Amino acid sequence: MIISILGTRSPTVAGCRLCEKFLTDLAPYKPLIISGFAQGIEIVVHKKALDLGLETVAVLGHPFGQWCPAVHAKYVPAFLEKGAFVTEFWSDDPFDRSNFLRRNRIIAGAAHATVVIESGSKGGSLVTAQYALAYHREVFAFPGRPTDQKSAGCLSLIKKIQRE
Repeated sequence: MIISILGTRSPTVAGCRLCEKFLTDLAPYKPLIISGFAQGIEIVVHKKALDLGLETVAVLGHPFGQWCPAVHAKYVPAFLEKGAFVTEFWSDDPFDRSNFLRRNRIIAGAAHATVVIESGSKGGSLVTAQYALAYHREVFAFPGRPTDQKSAGCLSLIKKIQRE
C-alpha cells in the first residue's frame, strides 16, 4: 500500500505529534510513504517513516541537488540509504516555485490513498487532495478544532468528501 501524507508548512505541535502517532500506528502494515520533502508536516512524515524503518519516497518540485528548503539537505544522506527521491526535472532546469504545485499530481497519482494532517483553507495539500479525488483515489483528512486556521482546509475537505 502506498500512502501520501501531506500538510501545512507551518504545523502546530499537536499536528506534528498526530502525524508521528499516525505513522507509528501504520508501521506494522509496512506502507510505502510518499510526500513532498517540504518543510512542516512533510519533513515530519519522512523523518518518522525513516525512524520506523518504513520505505519513503520524496517527490521533489525541483531538480535533484537543488534542495528547498536548503536546510533539508541534511536529511539527504539518510534518504539515500533508506528512501528515494523522484523528480521530473533535469539537473540544469531553473528553480521555479510553481513546480511545487505541479509535482503534487505525481504524489496523488502514485498513492492508493492521500491523508491530509493539517491544512489552512488554501495550500498544496488541498491541491494534492483534489488531484487524488480526480484520480479516484481514497482521500482522508484529520479534523481539527473548528476555530483553528490550520484545520480549515481539512474541515473543508471532509465536508467536500462527504457530499461526493
